[in-house]
Amino acid sequence: MDRAAGPTGGYAKDAERAATEALVVVEPVVPGRTRRGAGIVGMSGLLSEAREHLARDDGTVVLTGPPGIGKSTLLERLAGDHTGHTVLRCAPAESESQLPFLGLIDLLSTTGDDVLDLLPGHQRAVLRSALLRGGDPPPERGPLPLRLAVLDLFRVLCARSPVLLVIDDAQWLDGPSAELLAFVARRAAGLPLRALVAVRVDQRGRYDASFCPGPVHAINVPGLTVAEVSQLLGDRWPRPVAARVHEVSGGNPFFALELGRALAESPPESTDDDLPLPDSLRDLMLDRLGTLPEDARRTLLTASAAARPTLRLLRAAGRDGADEDVAAAVRDGIVEIGSGEVVRFTHPLLAAVVYAEADPGERHAAHAALAGAVTDPVERARHRALIAPGPDAE
Repeated sequence: MDRAAGPTGGYAKDAERAATEALVVVEPVVPGRTRRGAGIVGMSGLLSEAREHLARDDGTVVLTGPPGIGKSTLLERLAGDHTGHTVLRCAPAESESQLPFLGLIDLLSTTGDDVLDLLPGHQRAVLRSALLRGGDPPPERGPLPLRLAVLDLFRVLCARSPVLLVIDDAQWLDGPSAELLAFVARRAAGLPLRALVAVRVDQRGRYDASFCPGPVHAINVPGLTVAEVSQLLGDRWPRPVAARVHEVSGGNPFFALELGRALAESPPESTDDDLPLPDSLRDLMLDRLGTLPEDARRTLLTASAAARPTLRLLRAAGRDGADEDVAAAVRDGIVEIGSGEVVRFTHPLLAAVVYAEADPGERHAAHAALAGAVTDPVERARHRALIAPGPDAE
């Protein structure tokens, strides 16, 4: 399987990678309240599933999901179970993914020279060179000596204690490190070697686990429920507000927390008010929307204003180039086409930001066009109400 760069390209910058994934372990978002300790919301079932697999077999648990969903938090909680293991960690970043052997250097950063000294002299020289630990370059530079040196190093480590690899954001693991780990994984039978891996899948739901010792057990980390989002926010808001946070965040804990903090700073006057969008999320979504042509952005505005946008509805609402505009957005991972040509944003926040960033005249025009195009009388009344200058019984 091809190594996936992730479904969202530049969706999450390196600078906010750590911030997003750590925040599922939280205290409620309540201004003025002191930190009381933290707990994982809505993840106990996943922890049990992962622990059961790791207790039953050597091998790998792979956690998949988008940024901010809680993979890193689960990874750390599971790693904490493995007392008595040698835990080797790395968390590669997108900006460093082209640096050869950086993943291996990070994984072995706590492995001292006393362990390397247990290897034969030639293997020790090859490995020290790859790890940039000084010394003269080894005389033989082919890939096989280094692979054998890494394999024998893992055998030495596993002879001392069980080994656990913890690899976060594995989609950014550099190619040479991944190839070395894959070489070890194919020869790990009988070694007490396990791995915990967090990775984003590509647009087809694929990921690369070739560098993981088998068997591999994949767990997709789901979004939180409405009740769990409400708990995450400290049960402070009425259920309609919590439900709206859940809808806009897609159940993503990081997004829900950011929305909750914005709500705490600017409480809504009514449960019907639009949620305030914090700059952190607005900028994140705008980064994805920035490459769209202006016509495509206007078409997506119309889609964001509709209850159930379809290509047919968008054309009827005056977006003559809807097919081309939506196709461009599909290529950028912003929307997808479902059954019946339904246009769905890949994350609800994208729709919210498209709508919020449009000026009032653009939103008015979109609702006016939809009022004349939709066939459902309730939705037509909604669009007409949104463009009415004042109370209108009809």
